[in-house]
Amino acid sequence: MTTLSAKSFNSLLDSPICDLNISISNSRIQSYISIIQEELTVKNINLNPVYFISDEWFCYDSSIQIGIPFYLFSNKLMEIENFFIGYTEGGSKTEFLKLLRHEIAHAIDNAYSIRKSKKRQKLFGLTSTPYPSSYHPITSSKSFVHNLTDNYAQAHPDEDWAETFAVWIDPKSDWKVKYKNWPAIKKIELVDDLMSTLQNKSPIFKEVRTEIFSITLREYYKQKLHKIDKSCSSFFSSPIKNTFIKKNTNLSASNWILNNKLNLQEVLCNNSNLGQNDVDRVLLEISRVCRAKNLYVSQPGNLHNNFIDLFGPMINNYIKNKHNRIIM
Repeated sequence: MTTLSAKSFNSLLDSPICDLNISISNSRIQSYISIIQEELTVKNINLNPVYFISDEWFCYDSSIQIGIPFYLFSNKLMEIENFFIGYTEGGSKTEFLKLLRHEIAHAIDNAYSIRKSKKRQKLFGLTSTPYPSSYHPITSSKSFVHNLTDNYAQAHPDEDWAETFAVWIDPKSDWKVKYKNWPAIKKIELVDDLMSTLQNKSPIFKEVRTEIFSITLREYYKQKLHKIDKSCSSFFSSPIKNTFIKKNTNLSASNWILNNKLNLQEVLCNNSNLGQNDVDRVLLEISRVCRAKNLYVSQPGNLHNNFIDLFGPMINNYIKNKHNRIIM
């Protein structure tokens, strides 16, 4: 559900991303970038990344060019992203800064070839390690820092590096205290040591031609929803089919799940030993499946209890049997 009129909503969906009339200059995004640049200056890191509008967060290999998702550049676009995906990655100032620090770490890795350091390879692992299509983190591990959600440092050695750097450079992380008795502090101390060697050192990088996104928002979200976790769609196919319908009742199943997510999460967690983050992630996945299938609610009256009864045991099984792997 959005605050946009049907006409405005559909007009935006039919707009090519490249024609959205958005820019980094004079936007709140520019003010966030300035905060990160000041953090780099304080640490005496001589790097000025090139930022561009993209369809996702990423940093080009061998470059210092960082993509920032287009949907973060206006409240209307953020509403549309939240409508289709259930949340907006980087929508808050705090999360945006965490994500940008993470991408800055990749840019620094590229510009100064940090991955070639034997000490880094020993503590973090090799960049050449194949990227997994998904991962299942050990949430209790103290060998990895916590910056982004989903214990992202556990996904790959390069992500471990980026997450550790993000914690190190964050002036509010208080990492010397928070990670004092964690094995992960050795990684943060290595970042501290490696960054001290970069003072007055010139970065070396390639310039990459950025992509022009000519597809419409409608096509973009069609493709994005198509990439949803197929295991989730298959696993919950029976309760989804028995709970929601195809006929348009003006109350979409996805909206109902998102609007009731906090209450559903509380009940599901109280009925089991499941963690809130795990339950939250699965509810989001189910809502996206419903959005992709264009499903609706027929009788909302007793739906809350029916949802708990039908989905509760399956969500418990899905999580405890590690079906809820985090998709990269």
